[in-house]
Amino acid sequence: MGRTSTRFDAVEGGGRRVGLGARAAWGRIVDTALEHRCDAVLLSGDVADQENGFWEAVGPLQEGTARLAEEEIRTVAVAGNHDHSVLGRLADTLPPEHFTLLGRGGRWERMTLEKGGVPTLHIDGWSFPGSRVTESPLDRYDLPRVHGTPVLGLVHGDLDAPGSVYAPLAASDLRSCPVDGWLLGHIHAPRLLEAGGGAPWILYPGSPQALHPGETGPHGIWLVEVEEGRLGRPRLQPLSTARYQAVEVQVDGIRDPDAVEPHLLATLEEEVERLRDESGEVLRYVALRVSLTGSTQIPTAVARAVTALGSTGGEKTDISMAQVRVLVDRVADATTPSLDLEEAARSPSALGAAARLLLLLEGRREPAGGEATKLDLLVEGTRRHLERLQRERVYRALEAEPVTDAVAWEHLRLATRRLLHRLASQIGANGIHSAEGSNVQRLQRAP
Repeated sequence: MGRTSTRFDAVEGGGRRVGLGARAAWGRIVDTALEHRCDAVLLSGDVADQENGFWEAVGPLQEGTARLAEEEIRTVAVAGNHDHSVLGRLADTLPPEHFTLLGRGGRWERMTLEKGGVPTLHIDGWSFPGSRVTESPLDRYDLPRVHGTPVLGLVHGDLDAPGSVYAPLAASDLRSCPVDGWLLGHIHAPRLLEAGGGAPWILYPGSPQALHPGETGPHGIWLVEVEEGRLGRPRLQPLSTARYQAVEVQVDGIRDPDAVEPHLLATLEEEVERLRDESGEVLRYVALRVSLTGSTQIPTAVARAVTALGSTGGEKTDISMAQVRVLVDRVADATTPSLDLEEAARSPSALGAAARLLLLLEGRREPAGGEATKLDLLVEGTRRHLERLQRERVYRALEAEPVTDAVAWEHLRLATRRLLHRLASQIGANGIHSAEGSNVQRLQRAP
């Protein structure tokens, strides 16, 4: 509660946009539960934030759980690392018949849902006792198997991340417990793991409202049915008004410089239509990170289109497509010059070195000799450089994303593509290389 989908402050002239907050998403969750006549709403932690979460969450939780309770729908939750303290205080303000917090103090606890006095589902829950937990909660799981009634495990933790301080959970350990399904919290990106063979499914429902460009794909709630004593497969129902998406636009085959922008627009329109079909009418805002890819003989026209799309009058591009406000959050030129990279890589020139590096970064050739070590050092150095830039005073006010090795790798890949463009254009200007063709002899004469 209290968080809002980022990046969209630039849409429609600034200010907070309607329906982009987690509080509004909670209201849609309640409406959906009532519409489907659910028996319970399960929350897997981090419902609120420690610092100001009590006052931001108490009103919505009181109102929402009361609406659900009027239709005999229970709200059941476990606490995560962010709300390990505040969720307990919130639970104490709510009627126990409306809201149940399971597993306080890091102890496993079972709650049973009934219909007509007959048990229909056991919910085994564990809550964070503090902000950090270095041991697996499964080490203390000792609740017995009850035949004839399915069991759902509800726990907040870090899946397959040994050494994590946020309750590390191994998928193999989860599947060895006597439960029929696991509902996990902690990761904002939705993820459903199914092993088959009667093993329990494992679900990260993700944040119901997409909040950050790293949270791509559809977001919403997951509906699970219990029929004939069996726990069904979760199915996603999108509820997020915002969607973040990466889009690749291929420019191969385009020869006319004036055709680049119309092709770009048509591709984006097609992608937004697809997102609208997948996410439903609730979708109102889309933030796109666009990459132009492929080989091109008109790099100047492509670069011009990238610059134009990336900003309009100094602001991020904001357009309307398929009744959705579309923000172009980032644009990257990831094209390569029209040359044979494999052939270029055999040259001892600077162009050859750039081609070899790009082939490595794109996984199109295996490192030889000491290249693997050199590549690791290059990625590490890039990551440290980007981290230093983030700490610069002029950038501190900006919202910074964590600089991981994957981020550094992608930064290197895009930078190497730009370098290839520059080298190829310089060589072409000297009459040594042209877009129509190249050979090793010409490349070897390159400066």
